[in-house]
Amino acid sequence: MTTPLAGKRVLIVEDHFLLAEALADCIADAGAEVVGPCPSVEAALASLDQAGRVDVAILDVMLDRQTSEPVADRLRAMGSPVLLMTGYDDLSMSQRLRGLPRCFKPFERGSLLRKLGELVVPN
Repeated sequence: MTTPLAGKRVLIVEDHFLLAEALADCIADAGAEVVGPCPSVEAALASLDQAGRVDVAILDVMLDRQTSEPVADRLRAMGSPVLLMTGYDDLSMSQRLRGLPRCFKPFERGSLLRKLGELVVPN
């Protein structure tokens, strides 16, 4: 049985190594191509430059001491949907990130895949 993520390119931006690896394994197991994981804004922007396009992205809101806003801005300009991976509520986030779909840490595999599947455009 194929999943909505099968054949899709998924950017992962997460600075905690073990969580990034768990996300990558989950996404790959769903049949998607993983772009990253990227531990910083700079690495994510460079990956986007190299990858050309992604079908959906998972962004950690806080990457060390900076937010992932520049990555979210670039993805939205490209027309790629964004799923925030965070422990923050809307009031704790910047105006630019409020209202974006979220998956709370720690993530539950089924919930994460369902939310990503809802964001991707069918082939």
